[in-house]
This record gives sequence, structure tokens and C-alpha cells, in this order.
Amino acid sequence: RDVSEWEYVESLSDEFNVNDVDLNKWNNDPGSWGPWSWDKKNVSLKEGNLEIALTYDKHQAIRRAYKTNGEKVSTELFYKSGIIRSHGSQVYGYYEARIKGTALQQGASPIFSIYSNFDHNVESGTV
Repeated sequence: RDVSEWEYVESLSDEFNVNDVDLNKWNNDPGSWGPWSWDKKNVSLKEGNLEIALTYDKHQAIRRAYKTNGEKVSTELFYKSGIIRSHGSQVYGYYEARIKGTALQQGASPIFSIYSNFDHNVESGTV
């Protein structure tokens, strides 16, 4: 594919070369989203890099449990991570990121995920 056809999308781009996360572009506090616990203190910028930490923090959180058919139950968790989610939306395209792995804990790894709020009411093949 010819890269000259690619379109740069400013609202979905960030070089992280400032002092703080641009909260106009990013949400670093998604609340209770997914099985993890998030702490915005675990997100920082350093020398043009976004740094997301995973810290040991034994705590209780309310989560859906498969053993109780999805009922919300108090669950003991041991780590909190950082996260940023774009305020923008994109379903497909070209994405680029430099990601460094972690040796901290089995089952804990960095992730770069394309997440969209897909409208399930749209019929297949329609725009």
C-alpha cells in the first residue's frame, strides 16, 4: 500500500514530548473498566515516552465473577496499573507504537489495543 495515501489524524496522535499527559486527547482514569484496577498515578511522561507502571497494591474491588454467573462480587486484587484511552474513535487504520515488555509478573504484560465503541445496531454492510 502506498504510504503517501495515509492520513495523519492529530487527535489520535501523540509524541508524548511534553510534561503531562494531554487530557484533551487521553483519559487516564477509566474507572471500573475490565478486570484490572487502574491508578492514574501509574501513568507518566519521561523523555518523550509514555510510561505505564504496574504496582503491587493489595486491595478489594467489585468485579463481575464467572463463578456467580456474572454477579458483581468483592474480589481481592493485588496490582494496579496505569492506562490511557483515547477520547477519539477510529475503527481501522495504521497504528504505530514502541512498546517495552515487562519482567515484573507472569500474566502482566503491556498491551496496545484498538478499542472502539461499536454500534451493534448498524446492519452489516451499511454505513
